[in-house]
Amino acid sequence: MNLGDKLLYYSEKLQHFFDRYLRLILVGIVIFVALGGLWGGIRYYLAKKEKEAAFELIKAVQSPNLIASLEQIKQKYPNTPAGVVSGLILSDYYYQQKNFNKTQEILHLLKKTYPEKVKGLVWYYEAKIAESQGSWEKAFGLYQKIDQKYPELQDLILLDLGRAAEKLGKTQIAKDYYQKALNQVKDEVLKGIAETKLNQL
Repeated sequence: MNLGDKLLYYSEKLQHFFDRYLRLILVGIVIFVALGGLWGGIRYYLAKKEKEAAFELIKAVQSPNLIASLEQIKQKYPNTPAGVVSGLILSDYYYQQKNFNKTQEILHLLKKTYPEKVKGLVWYYEAKIAESQGSWEKAFGLYQKIDQKYPELQDLILLDLGRAAEKLGKTQIAKDYYQKALNQVKDEVLKGIAETKLNQL
């Protein structure tokens, strides 16, 4: 078989291959292009929605009716960073107003929507609510979970851990947490509180 025959043979095989699979290849390319366009459209929509939510949050902060504006953002843009910020501000507001049911409702929504991003803060508010309701065992357990999983929040909760241990009658554990707060926390006011608590025990 000379070179011309080989070329003719392979060109016929290639022609046969394209005749047979060309439609399949074209359909694959069209599907790939359509999926790419769809993905680009989705990303554009989500980016536009996030920008909209951020502008709404900026307007809400300047609004005289802040709480109602934040409620609107939380409901209208639930899966955006502005929705998270609105939810966190509202949960803090309702906690300060001692409206624990509303706080828990918002925390539950945040925990469901953003399971990992805000879990430490959700646990913190849940522990504070448990404290307010006298459930010291639950509060202590939540503070310990925060301490183990989120060491960056440790300065925030060492005094809380000590107070909860103290309320549960675990004096030595309370002393250990207060001592750790005294040694580790940078805030002078918190150090003073820890030192006072240590002297009282």
